[in-house]
Amino acid sequence: MIELLGSVGWGLLVFGAVTHTWHHRQLRKLLAMHLDHERIPALALTMIEAGLAVAIAIAFLGDFGALTWFALAALVLASGFIVWIARLLLSNSELPCACSFSEAPTTVWSLARAVCVALVGLLVFVNAGSGELDSAERVATLAVGWAVAGAIFVLPEALSWPEASRAILARVDAHATSGNSPGAPI
Repeated sequence: MIELLGSVGWGLLVFGAVTHTWHHRQLRKLLAMHLDHERIPALALTMIEAGLAVAIAIAFLGDFGALTWFALAALVLASGFIVWIARLLLSNSELPCACSFSEAPTTVWSLARAVCVALVGLLVFVNAGSGELDSAERVATLAVGWAVAGAIFVLPEALSWPEASRAILARVDAHATSGNSPGAPI
């Protein structure tokens, strides 16, 4: 179970690395809302995420003892995410967290997702070199963790309605309450 929970955190790290690589300009744009010089931090974050995602997968699949150190490094990174998002929430900031490619303000869902990234730290407790899991079980564990992470990754954006949709819904609600209720004469 520790391996599975840790792989969910790893999967979130992978999704972060992929989206920050694929939408690097958007990451830089979002970080520019927070920092004066966003280019180096954006590049460093992307490289660290990608490097840890690959290193953790290789160490986990190969049953290498270095997994402990990579998991600790990923836990430190996840802790940075948690502090970054908590700071935005506590200050009632309207800025996006730059966690994904969304420009929506930071929400408690983003914080929950960052806490789930910290699950990667559980891989510290995997008994590397013990051979407890065979190769197929290790691949399956990472695949399931990655799938669960995919659902968690899109959850914050999926639960919030885009501005245009909220405006349309408000118009529909206003129209429905303006006398067109059931039983009203047509």
